[in-house]
Amino acid sequence: MSTRKIDEEDFEEFDPICIKVECGSFRRQFHVDSQIASYHHVHTMVKEAFKLRKSFRLRYLSPETATDSVAAADVPEMLSLNSERDLNDAFDMIVKRQKEKQKNPPLHLDVTLMPEVSDTLTSYSSSLPKSPMIAVEEDKELELASLGSISPLDDDWLVLGSADLPSPTKCFDQNKKPQFFPVRVVSKIKQTVQEMSLRQPLNKSDWKKYLDDHGCLVDESAMRIKVFFGGVHPEMRCIIWRHLLGAFPHHLSARRRMQAVLDFHAKYAKLKSAWQKGKHDKIKYLRDAVLKDVLRTDRRQNYFNVDDDHPHVTKLYNVLMTYAYHHSDVSYAQGMSDLASPFVVLYEDEADSYMGFSQMMKRMRFVFHLDSESVALKFRHLRAILEQVDPDYWDYLVSADAGDMLFCYRWLLLDLKREFPFTEAIRVMEAIWSVLPVLPTDITDDADVTEMKSETTDPRSSEEGKKDIVNELNSIRPSTAFPLDEEEMEDLTDAKQHGSEPRKSVASTSFSFNSFNFGDPEISNPETCGDGNPFALFVCIALLSVHKSHVTEKRLDGNELAMHYDRSSKKNDASKVLSRARSMFIEYLNQSGKASKYPLFVAIRNSVN
Repeated sequence: MSTRKIDEEDFEEFDPICIKVECGSFRRQFHVDSQIASYHHVHTMVKEAFKLRKSFRLRYLSPETATDSVAAADVPEMLSLNSERDLNDAFDMIVKRQKEKQKNPPLHLDVTLMPEVSDTLTSYSSSLPKSPMIAVEEDKELELASLGSISPLDDDWLVLGSADLPSPTKCFDQNKKPQFFPVRVVSKIKQTVQEMSLRQPLNKSDWKKYLDDHGCLVDESAMRIKVFFGGVHPEMRCIIWRHLLGAFPHHLSARRRMQAVLDFHAKYAKLKSAWQKGKHDKIKYLRDAVLKDVLRTDRRQNYFNVDDDHPHVTKLYNVLMTYAYHHSDVSYAQGMSDLASPFVVLYEDEADSYMGFSQMMKRMRFVFHLDSESVALKFRHLRAILEQVDPDYWDYLVSADAGDMLFCYRWLLLDLKREFPFTEAIRVMEAIWSVLPVLPTDITDDADVTEMKSETTDPRSSEEGKKDIVNELNSIRPSTAFPLDEEEMEDLTDAKQHGSEPRKSVASTSFSFNSFNFGDPEISNPETCGDGNPFALFVCIALLSVHKSHVTEKRLDGNELAMHYDRSSKKNDASKVLSRARSMFIEYLNQSGKASKYPLFVAIRNSVN
């Protein structure tokens, strides 16, 4: 990698790329972020937009051909769109035209159904949504011969800052009909939810309470509830993240966990060397794809605002390359670098970064599959929940041709990591992880720890066990280049002085839901809702609600609405969003009754009753 300091010009921003898609007599339009959208994303969005259930192929109109002279062209030049490289070529040409001051030139796609599915579109035409991904609209008058003469989209968008966000009184006027969703909550639940939201982040003293004398985690539910309501203190993230993501079996003592980490370091060295010695085409393709994304991931964050060949950048590159090489079913896809960067920033040792990232990908890998049923399921559940909790806003989105909510695609793909400032995005991700079922781990397989019996009968004395706990706490090596920024330092200081949630106190809004009548047992059951990740859906609903007042007052249409949410990326207030999401999620758990037997869901529900 060449040596180059990141300059301000590297952050030149271009408008999201408008993609117009034609499938037979049906036409749709949506916007994507060229820095994160991949071939997989575009393919999935087209599939969702037209409800295609079988094979199809994509072609795109060469941006070089799509000019005002296209109307006079006999045959517009259509190029195949079959791979990541094809899409990158198309995006590069679009961005080039943006640089040349041709505002928002669209990328035109043509969908060709394979012969065996010629009736697919017809059979689903009655259920076609009026929009996919960011925003989609019908364009019946659009003819291919005049594609180049389409006027550019208006780019005069209001960029929403924190000061512009609607206050709680705007969303929940006590004297008028609630604008967000029906309001009716038992006072005890309201008071308890607010008190729970004021908890401080999990610290060393809290952690020791969840362990026995040998350092085994014996009260995981209490630990997760603490993280759900208060987050994790930065000095404890190195340890707590591993447990939130299920890196260790519960019965491991502190001593065995430390040994398992050392064993994994040796394992990682072998995994890394395997691809470093490779020379074949697979390695070359992975190197190009990974490096392209690494060089533009979180470069405004202090840790990555360095030269291209700095060890911080190289560490992220190595983690992604190692994972992609050894997981051929997923390989590498755009967006993975966003998910890996928090682990690279947090842990000083590269092997520790890989441990956390690879464990998280056990759950996230499915959303990166080309024909991901997980993504489609999340969208279906998200739409159903919004329709229940805020029917007015749901009706507005439908009327604005944004009823399929595919502008939330990036939110679901990355656990909303891009929607908040870096340090706040980490808090959101922690909250989401805290309510996830623990998946089986292969991280410690080489140490044969998965077959170990409970260490409560460990011959070592309890005093020795307590020393192991202290040694584990002292052994964590958070990155020395990960100082808290001034904003987070103020958060922690304020929380310590006032015993409150960082940044802002919980909005004093009394709200609840009517009964959840989804009909679909998958949604009613927290264990299956959102493909096993229900809280992330409620974070999405909360984020939608924060902007609802602005969207409805300005009467934004589908395109404008989508661009508005996109422009608010990395500017949202995590404290406000998490507060609303927690309250909604708890009410959802109350309404779900006995649908879930997962102990954590029961514990969260009981903690506020």
